Amino acid sequence: RDRAKVVVVGDVKMDIPRDVYFKKELEILQSRSYGPGRYDPDYEEKGRDYPIGYVRWTERRNMAAFLEMAAAGQLDLSALTTHRFPIEQATDAYDLVTGDKNEFTVGIILTFGIEASEQPTPSTTPKRKTEGKVGLGIIGAGNFAKSVLVPALTGTGGFDVRGVVSARGIAADTMKENTGAAYSGSEAAAVLDDADVDAVVIATRHDSHASYVINALNGGKHVFVEKPLCLTRDELAKIEAAAKESVGILMVGFNRRFSPYVKAIRDHFDGRKEPLAMIYRINAGRIELDGPSAWVHDPGSGGGRIIGEACHFIDTMQAITGARPVDLHATGLNPRRADLSASDVVTMTIGFDDGSMGTVHYFANGNTSFPKERLEIFGQEKIAVIDDWRSLDLIDGDKTKHQSAQTMQKGFAEEAQAFLEGCRSGIAPIPASSLIDTTLVTLLAVEDLAGA
Repeated sequence: RDRAKVVVVGDVKMDIPRDVYFKKELEILQSRSYGPGRYDPDYEEKGRDYPIGYVRWTERRNMAAFLEMAAAGQLDLSALTTHRFPIEQATDAYDLVTGDKNEFTVGIILTFGIEASEQPTPSTTPKRKTEGKVGLGIIGAGNFAKSVLVPALTGTGGFDVRGVVSARGIAADTMKENTGAAYSGSEAAAVLDDADVDAVVIATRHDSHASYVINALNGGKHVFVEKPLCLTRDELAKIEAAAKESVGILMVGFNRRFSPYVKAIRDHFDGRKEPLAMIYRINAGRIELDGPSAWVHDPGSGGGRIIGEACHFIDTMQAITGARPVDLHATGLNPRRADLSASDVVTMTIGFDDGSMGTVHYFANGNTSFPKERLEIFGQEKIAVIDDWRSLDLIDGDKTKHQSAQTMQKGFAEEAQAFLEGCRSGIAPIPASSLIDTTLVTLLAVEDLAGA
């Protein structure tokens, strides 16, 4: 009919005949599967409902209405069921779905018996902890943990992975098989309460770090948490208190300070009697504000990119100077773009208690085809330059020492070894005060940018 609405359900190709749609002024609508609220993190993850006066049938209300009708016996699905196949004839069913068989099809049911189902039998002899090794529990089995962090830790040969837990159980199962862990699951308590777990690795979303860190420290575990340490001042104060009382060490994944390049720079400026001037430029690349990684920007979930990533560069400056940050000024650029936030393009100037100063330029408005990181250090007529962690130049007078590598020297293996040694000795590789200082600087930077 004239001015009708055509609703597209599902991910289907749309070849729209323009003449027909133009002459009748037809309207095309895309259906978001379950209804309004789908793909909205504020609605789906944070539970912020839409006012019923504005949106009558949200995703949740659609489901609630369906369940109410099902409970009342008001649903008749027989009209939607056009075919039934035993599971052994599943290929015939798929022929209908793919159109290889030309029959009218709406709903297809596959039937199978359940008489022969088997319940898995848990092992009565769980794997015992290996003597002489540090029992390791892993919370979080995402891409970074799977591809970088855990391989570095197990590569030391000093850890015995006891358990792996993750919100996605299948990811935990996969890591369990890869590491030879004794068990996997979805509840963090499994590793936090395990007496055979001496150290806990936390590689989850940023907003969960603080609670896991505090619980693990209170349980007497050594803790390795991926950056950031936490997202708020209140969380930081609680972590600081827990670290002071715990017999376990606390370590944050500030891997760059363990790079052989950083050690070479410290040696290069060894014995210096004057402050250093440092320039750290990061071509960070853009993370979409509304894409699957948008949680990084959310203050409550990811904390933003200054808290979530720039902490790396502040820690690296601390490692090079051996000094504490005592002064900060942060300036954000208004990008005048809808896909960037003011905290994506930031310059931080940091003063240290030995008189050194560092400038961190964190830019997300560049191009990722260009190298990501460059660090320049000046002092006592000497210069050191790290270019994207692939090369190092140490300049003293007219002499330049050049080092380079085919792979980035970001210090992951050295970091893992340092954590192992810290677990064995009880001495943290990074002083807790340094971890607190770095985190506080990022929190203050965000406050400075907000004009607080």
